[in-house]
Amino acid sequence: GASDGVQNAVRIYSEVQKVSVLIAFNSWTQYTTWFRKASTMTSRKSDELNLTSCCLENVPDHVFIHWYKHIHTLNLGRNFMRKQADPVPYGSSREMELTVGFICDLPKFSHLRNLTLSDNELAVFPTHICNITTLKSLNLSQNFLTEVSGEIGNLKRLENLSLHSNELTDLPRQISLLHRLVILTVSFNCFSSFPDVLLRSHSIKSLVISGNKISKLPEDLNKMFKLEKLDVRLNPISGFLPAYFNLMTNLNQLDITHTELDKFDTNNTPSLQLLVCNSTTVRALALNDTDLSEVIMSSGSLQTITMETLSKNLVTLDVSRNALKELPEDLCDLPALKEINASRNFLTHLPARVFWHMRSLVKLNVSANQIKELPDRIDRCLLEQLDASQNRLTTLPMTLLLRLTSLQELNLSCNQLTELPLTSDPQDMSILHLFLSNNRLTESAVATIAGYHTLVMLDLSHNVITNMADHFFAKMRDLEFVNLSGNFLTHLPSRVSTYY
Repeated sequence: GASDGVQNAVRIYSEVQKVSVLIAFNSWTQYTTWFRKASTMTSRKSDELNLTSCCLENVPDHVFIHWYKHIHTLNLGRNFMRKQADPVPYGSSREMELTVGFICDLPKFSHLRNLTLSDNELAVFPTHICNITTLKSLNLSQNFLTEVSGEIGNLKRLENLSLHSNELTDLPRQISLLHRLVILTVSFNCFSSFPDVLLRSHSIKSLVISGNKISKLPEDLNKMFKLEKLDVRLNPISGFLPAYFNLMTNLNQLDITHTELDKFDTNNTPSLQLLVCNSTTVRALALNDTDLSEVIMSSGSLQTITMETLSKNLVTLDVSRNALKELPEDLCDLPALKEINASRNFLTHLPARVFWHMRSLVKLNVSANQIKELPDRIDRCLLEQLDASQNRLTTLPMTLLLRLTSLQELNLSCNQLTELPLTSDPQDMSILHLFLSNNRLTESAVATIAGYHTLVMLDLSHNVITNMADHFFAKMRDLEFVNLSGNFLTHLPSRVSTYY
């Protein structure tokens, strides 16, 4: 009950970190409750050991001796692990010192499944770990390895191998002997060409080989017939994707960000579900009827989108920060499309049917374009978020707020609006966030907003409002944020102080 003269106290000591903590309790009851819990926890031997960032050169002796039969997962990342102990001269006073726990001793962890040796400044591949035949996951990333030992072929149970951020230029042929290998990460190395051995590694489902110097993909990449995810971003791949991609029937994720491709046709990747193609030189995108559900192609040189057949599965389309002058009218025929982000392009208008024919669309972002007006026809539109800020709008369709009854967020800031459309019954409104800053709205133009009882956020800053009625905020019981700065108000509505 007493520790170091302190009553009702428990001392907890960490052998690994050589740190002790003294915890004192106010009562005997609290002490006995926590002492029982602490005793139970410390009596258990965990199967996971995290020794990250401990400045270790070897696994501590006592941990190695007492836990080596129990550990399944060992994380030694961000240390200075050494291959083996320095030789001790015969007759030295250190001759009898116990020196275990170095990399050469790790195979003694007889049940080890997951091993992390990332960021240990390893310059030579630690071949001793190839004797840990129980390994399923091995992480040797962020070292200085220039080659991988052929002995890695001994790890027959290996499923996940991470070698990213090293200095590798090739992989050993024994990689193909790892018949259970599913995930391979070799990004940010020094590969100048695609490693041939991978074409014989038929079990790989996820390959991340980004950040290298590969300029061309092999013509027989389809030999990796189980491949589901391919990440080749940040490689100087140019031209077009090889036609054989249409034979890769399991490939569903492709990342070609920061490559130098000219055109992308979804017909070449019929099974693809996710395409990430940011910051590329692709100027033309051909969307056709494939399994593709998400396209992320922002910050590039895209100029045209064409559609020969309808892409029935497309849900998300992000083509922001490109050079588009228009969106194809056929987009309105895509039955599953829920989200479009076409911000920061050169659009001057929207497809005519966007507000009445796209029954699945819930989010539309066309901010920072050159749009002068929105389509007039609005009917049974389920849009929840509309961002048309930073355009050239001077007026809005009179039925915009009348028909967009599901709208929750509307951003029309930074336009040239002088008036707002009316609504038949403000009680039908569902808008939560309304942004109208940097327009030319007067007090009469914003008078209709007084009935928007659902508002949580309202931004009317930088308009030409000179006066607001005392009852303006009376019905906005849920309002949490309002911005009226940059106007010509001499006083605020009297009810503002009631709610803020």
